[in-house]
Amino acid sequence: MNAASDLETLEVVRAQHPGAAVDEVKNEKRHSSSFNSSSDAATLGYEIPTAEEMQTLRRISGKIPWAAYTIAFVELCERFSYYGTTAVFVNFIQQPLPPGSNTGAGKDDYQSGALGMGQRASTGLTLL
Repeated sequence: MNAASDLETLEVVRAQHPGAAVDEVKNEKRHSSSFNSSSDAATLGYEIPTAEEMQTLRRISGKIPWAAYTIAFVELCERFSYYGTTAVFVNFIQQPLPPGSNTGAGKDDYQSGALGMGQRASTGLTLL
């Protein structure tokens, strides 16, 4: 058997009996120079799917850990904050300081900005 089929067999065993079976099979692999996951799992008393069943049975994913959802949410927040602040940086670099402003905030009909370096410079600096 190759490594991919060994992994599939371990996943099938894990789906049938989570916990101990996979640990027992992994321990057997560590202590044996020739590891055959199908025969080891069968020795432990677990049903192994046939080659036809492996081809035709529907694949069902396992549960996604809450930590994965947390990481995805944090990364989503990071992307929103990055793209949200990019517009502020573009305005700050591209537009000149509005008359009567010390902070760069646009008042009345003026565009917010500060450096007045133009579109070329703002695009170049924000793409770095």
